[in-house]
Amino acid sequence: GFRRCVVCAPETRLAEFDFAGIEAVLSGWFMRDPHYIWLAQLGVHAGLASHVLGRPYDPAWGVPDIKAYFEEIKACEEVLYDRCKRTVHGTNYGLTEYGMVRNFPETFPTLGVARKFKAAYAEMAPALPQWHAQLRERAYAQNYLGGPGDHPFGYKHWFWSVLGFRQ
Repeated sequence: GFRRCVVCAPETRLAEFDFAGIEAVLSGWFMRDPHYIWLAQLGVHAGLASHVLGRPYDPAWGVPDIKAYFEEIKACEEVLYDRCKRTVHGTNYGLTEYGMVRNFPETFPTLGVARKFKAAYAEMAPALPQWHAQLRERAYAQNYLGGPGDHPFGYKHWFWSVLGFRQ
């Protein structure tokens, strides 16, 4: 619906670009994990699904075979794929198991289900928890993230009680 609201001026063109997996690619960049970036470009959600299925992809297969395998998973395992997609994006943004159950009860009906997916993802992306811990420590120490020289537009994002628990 939104796309129909955008109208170009006469004699101009509107171009749309889709940077496939860009959020996961950026997470990989922040983690400094080249393998994760590679996986994000191929399909991190299906990659996680392959681990949950107990049939993990093998990086030695080559890109065409991995892509075909991921397409098969995406087509045949819709519910699993959706769980993996929510796990990846949610975890990358700091969503906990409790948050997964609270925010997506149809996808994660129990803590056990959420924990299973979080554990599989942590195994597949071992640099992620370390990056999150470093980020939280930095936000705790500074009470903010970003600012001039650290954010492309100089924005500061303020944080308080980052490492504290609030009920």
